[in-house]
Amino acid sequence: MTINSSIQRRTSFNGRKRESWVGVWSTRVRIVIAACVGVVSLGARAAPPVPELLYYKFDETGTIVTNRASSPPPGTASASILGGIAQNQPNETLGNVTALRGSGLSASTDYLNTGWVTNLSGSWTISFASRGISTSGTLYFVMGDFTAQSLRIFTNGVAGSTNWILRGTGLADTLIPGGALAGTTTVNTFVYDSAAGNIRAYLNGALVSTVAQTALSFAGTGPFKVMGYASNAGAPLGGLLGDVRIYSRALNASEVEAISDAVLLLPQAITNFAPVSPVAFGAVPQILSATGSASGIPVTFRVISGPCLLSSGNVLAYFGVGTCVVAANQARNANYAAAPEVTANVVVEPIPQNITGFNPTSPVALGALAQTLSAVGGTSGNPVTFTLISGPCSLSGNSLSYIGGGRCVVAANQAGNVNYAAAVEVRKDIRVIPSLNIDASSASDSVVDPATDGAMILRYLAGFTGEAITQGAMHGTATRTSAEIGSYLVTIRGALDVNADARFDLTIDGLLIVRYMLGLRAATGLFNGIDVGTSWTPSQVEAYLSLLMP
Repeated sequence: MTINSSIQRRTSFNGRKRESWVGVWSTRVRIVIAACVGVVSLGARAAPPVPELLYYKFDETGTIVTNRASSPPPGTASASILGGIAQNQPNETLGNVTALRGSGLSASTDYLNTGWVTNLSGSWTISFASRGISTSGTLYFVMGDFTAQSLRIFTNGVAGSTNWILRGTGLADTLIPGGALAGTTTVNTFVYDSAAGNIRAYLNGALVSTVAQTALSFAGTGPFKVMGYASNAGAPLGGLLGDVRIYSRALNASEVEAISDAVLLLPQAITNFAPVSPVAFGAVPQILSATGSASGIPVTFRVISGPCLLSSGNVLAYFGVGTCVVAANQARNANYAAAPEVTANVVVEPIPQNITGFNPTSPVALGALAQTLSAVGGTSGNPVTFTLISGPCSLSGNSLSYIGGGRCVVAANQAGNVNYAAAVEVRKDIRVIPSLNIDASSASDSVVDPATDGAMILRYLAGFTGEAITQGAMHGTATRTSAEIGSYLVTIRGALDVNADARFDLTIDGLLIVRYMLGLRAATGLFNGIDVGTSWTPSQVEAYLSLLMP
């Protein structure tokens, strides 16, 4: 909700020295309620908007004044100071802004030439700060263009002393009473609102008059003058003009007040606003903090968007995954302007999940009963699922069967959801150990026989097929046929990679198998002349051979 009140304030500046002035202003208290928990931001307001047409700060040296407007008309990138007027002189400021000093001479020679061929249609806003405008029989004109239906702003004469008046052909006279003062800085704003059909006048951010106005436009041949009009004087000698703004739209009351605050009030800034980010959904809420300026007004916070909730004590909690935009504000008072709002992003990430307890049995014998895979996942409630990555195994659901010898790789996964991240995949190797009784002989002394089984393994690894593998190498009690032996060797091929380098070498894998069948071990020449590579150490290779031939 918005609460409006009017109070008197007496604050201004003259260089470094504070002055007194009288103006009526309105303060607004905006209460932001986030998800049923009150979070209050008092008087927070953005910086004044940048004018579209003309914007002069008079903070340079010499006779060139840069137009800081966002969309300056053609030919108005800079304005030229003519005659005896000057900008940015020592000890000549208007509150927080630098000024253009008048010469008291005719605007035929002394004025700021904006270069603008006046063209105002639809809504618009004109704003400026002034001081040092004396009560006199002389009319002083702060701006205007007599070629554009005599559009002008002046004081004294018909305006009355200490008042500014906006005049022009077809334009209803609009006054800012008390705007043209000698010893007090004032901020004066005229707003023509074509939609509302009126002109509103503001003094120091407070509305002082509203005049009905029918549709109108101003166009001329230029130039539009600042600190002057036609041949009239712009200001008395030493009169100051600053923060000149012309917008191509009607400003609202908050924007007008922001202009006044920027000139008349001490600025504030917020620092050290750096909430922790990223955070995990479900993490302990954090307490927001920031450093404000010297006014002593507390910094307040609000959630602009995202799955966050701000409660009393500036406690920020998270009710979902996403990006929360949070803001810090410091309110205004009679002496200090509201600090520009500072925002920060807090990224709320999904809760991480981990898989534990995934330890399938390995090694297993070829032909053994299927084993049931199991693992423990995170707290999302999603099940842990299993996948066969490679190898001579078969997986149905979580039941793993063995269809050949070698290395099976199985993986465990757990999916995420809107608030939980998927678990990192965990992979495990399962060694399926086949029987090296290649011909399935029944004699007890030929179960693992280097002269029969070993010879057939060597021939197979050498690339032999069919009867070339079995000829003269089968035991007399063999129960497999030559064709069955060939199929069996294909089935157990993966188990014949005894050094785990994913290759099947006659002179490495085959030779090591036969030597082990002959009873050789590491200490008795098992590895003589053989480089087992780097996948496994010799001790790991020997341990695996012991599994093949227990």
